[in-house]
Amino acid sequence: MKCLSIKQPWAQYIALGIKDIENRSWGLKNFPQRVLIHTGKKKDIQSVYDLPLLYQLIIENAEKMGVVPFIDDMPTGAIIGVVDIVGCSINDVERSDWAGFSDDPQHPVYNLHLANARLFKDPITDVKGKQGIFEYDVLNEDNLPECVDIPAIRRDGDELLIPLDSEELEDYSDMIGEELSFDYNLLNSNLNLFAQFVDDELQPLSTEQITFYNGEKFLKCEVVNSEVAFISDENGEDIEFSNPAGDILSLVKIFYTVKPISYQ
Repeated sequence: MKCLSIKQPWAQYIALGIKDIENRSWGLKNFPQRVLIHTGKKKDIQSVYDLPLLYQLIIENAEKMGVVPFIDDMPTGAIIGVVDIVGCSINDVERSDWAGFSDDPQHPVYNLHLANARLFKDPITDVKGKQGIFEYDVLNEDNLPECVDIPAIRRDGDELLIPLDSEELEDYSDMIGEELSFDYNLLNSNLNLFAQFVDDELQPLSTEQITFYNGEKFLKCEVVNSEVAFISDENGEDIEFSNPAGDILSLVKIFYTVKPISYQ
């Protein structure tokens, strides 16, 4: 089976379906191609805080759902999942926040479009990587390892269903009858779940109930209050950052106050 070696943490983010572009100095013409995700021996960064703010916000949201491990805990020299390469473009920063680009026409960035990512429940360790796409003949479509069921935030009318790390879910369940608060970073990719523009003003979507879950347990909460807020720096100025397309974005969060009412 074909395999592609990618440095951590990018490999992990791809296998989790968070990163939908892999940037390379070379392109492909034949699609789709299903490839195993191999992690290189070296990590590209050591901390989420080494990333631009945009990526920090994306990862922070995923960490709250309990799906992203710390970079120190990410495996290296291993096959951790599988993904489909479904297309390729050049310097296509309008396509995705993860797309890279180059101003040098002689050395453009090729953006490999990714879809249908799956993370293996147990990584296949001690696998040596190679340049480009290479063959790993131990695996094929018929003997792929068991994959992780990666949860996602969903909305059902006035109810939000939010996956939560099991340990944090237990902590929340101890607060039945009390109020607790939490927040999420608002991004273009999740805005439709949390908020909408009304007369050019960003407002929370009507949400009566939030259900936290971890696949086995469910904690139902009554929403007491929700608020969208632009986050300021120590000088009172809105915190701004840019995406690869050069758009200037503001750091915006949605805050919820909820009261847990049942745990089962």
